[in-house]
Amino acid sequence: MVNKTIWSEYTTFNNEKIKDLRIKMGANKIFAMGLMPVRGPIGFRKLDYEFAENTLDVIGVMNKLEECHFNTFGLVIKDTDGACTWDTNTGWNPIKRDLLGEFCDAGKDRNIHIMVSFTSMNDAYQGYVHPERVSVHGTKGKKFGKIYDKGEISTHDANEMRIDLPKGFSFEEYQKKIPFLTISEMKK
Repeated sequence: MVNKTIWSEYTTFNNEKIKDLRIKMGANKIFAMGLMPVRGPIGFRKLDYEFAENTLDVIGVMNKLEECHFNTFGLVIKDTDGACTWDTNTGWNPIKRDLLGEFCDAGKDRNIHIMVSFTSMNDAYQGYVHPERVSVHGTKGKKFGKIYDKGEISTHDANEMRIDLPKGFSFEEYQKKIPFLTISEMKK
C-alpha cells in the first residue's frame, strides 16, 4: 500500500524543540503510543466510564509498551466531556481513580516517559456547570449554520459521543455520575 498523504505538507516541526525533547528524554528516537481512557476499549466515539474505573489495566498497558520497546506514553487526562482522570479536588472525576498517578508510577518503573493531553475547550461538564462559559464555535455562536445559546451543548453533533448504560444502573442513577447525560446520548 502506498501512502498518498505527504504529512510534511500539513505539519512542520521546529528541529531545535525536537532536539531539546530528545535530550530531555535521553533518547534519539521517540516511540510513543497514546490512550484515551474514558473512550473505552471499543471505539473513539463511545464513552465508557466503567472501563476506565474498573477494567483498565495500567500495569498490563505499560508492560506491553515496554515489551514493544516504546519509550513514551501519551495519556488524555481530561477529555472533551470534561472527565478528569487524576486525583483532583476541583475537577470532575467520574471514575474515582487517579489514572495519571498510576501511569506515572508505572512509567517511572519502566523508564517510559509520560506525556499528557488536557482538553479545556468543548468541555461538556463545564458547559453544564457554567452555562455562561459554554464553548461555541466561531465568533457568532454558530456551528454548521445553527445558532447556539449559552448553556446549550454546541460542541458535538447529536449522538456523536454516547454511552451504554451499565448493567444494574437506571438512567437516573447514572445521571448522578454524569449530570449532563441525556437520553439522546445513550445507545438506543
